[in-house]
Amino acid sequence: MGYLFIALALIAGVTKGYCGKKTSGIVKVSRDAVFLNTVRMLICIIFGFLFCLILGNKISDFSISNKTLLISLVSGIANAFFVVLWLLLTKSNAYMLVEVFLTMSVFVPTILCRFIYNESIVVFQWIGLVLLVVASFLMCLYNLSLKKSFSIKSLLLLILCGASNGFASFSQKWFTKSIENGVVAVFNFYSYIFSFIVLLIYFIFYQIISNKYNEEKGFTFVKKFNVSSYLYIFIMAVCLFLHSFFSTSATNYLDAVQIYPIMQGGSLVLSLLMSRIVFKEKINKYCILGIILAFVALIFINVFPSVF
Repeated sequence: MGYLFIALALIAGVTKGYCGKKTSGIVKVSRDAVFLNTVRMLICIIFGFLFCLILGNKISDFSISNKTLLISLVSGIANAFFVVLWLLLTKSNAYMLVEVFLTMSVFVPTILCRFIYNESIVVFQWIGLVLLVVASFLMCLYNLSLKKSFSIKSLLLLILCGASNGFASFSQKWFTKSIENGVVAVFNFYSYIFSFIVLLIYFIFYQIISNKYNEEKGFTFVKKFNVSSYLYIFIMAVCLFLHSFFSTSATNYLDAVQIYPIMQGGSLVLSLLMSRIVFKEKINKYCILGIILAFVALIFINVFPSVF
């Protein structure tokens, strides 16, 4: 049953990636990405609330401590940065380049947990982290081989995207370590709320300073998005919920050391197939070597320490 949940989570994840890549085609500036993801977070809030009720949580369960609120805030901010940067990066870079840099997000929770919770990092894991750096370098070469522009700014945004994803992951660890008997669904619900608030504030601020707001016409640029654009955003929100739900359900049947390599490795393979078949991205030696190294790195980080 655990492997079935992983398979469903991977399907939801790659579907979310497909819709995101399609949506990136209509994104012209960062304001567009912020608006679309603000709508997406609003849908996630609704799903999060319904999910809490389905799990049997009462209204009283939504009353949380200040510490949980703080952790949810950090999670929400990190997630807000991640979803916007991901959408912008997949528009201007090879899809697989972004995916491999996201794999590097393991740096953040791994290192933070080492110093905060005294979780050890063995030699195999250090080797795996180094391999991830090499894999990312190869994927940068792959991106250049496609004759796509690649600047220092793009590199910094890729690193920031991976880091924000890493902080979002660490916040989950922070929550489970700090809050006894905490309700995960409620924590996720508040995280979506904070993501929505952060994106909404940025969107309104951007509109004001760029003089795009008109009292009679309102936010005029929204009209250029057609129905299919919002449909993609809706599917992305649903798949985000399903991906989280199925991957969490898998933890009831399998150990983390089994789940993480399969999830990350499976995601890389499915993303590779999708980028080649659907988006017609050319696959060369740099891409193949980068994917292989990233996959081997995940084995070093997650599997070898428990075997040897």
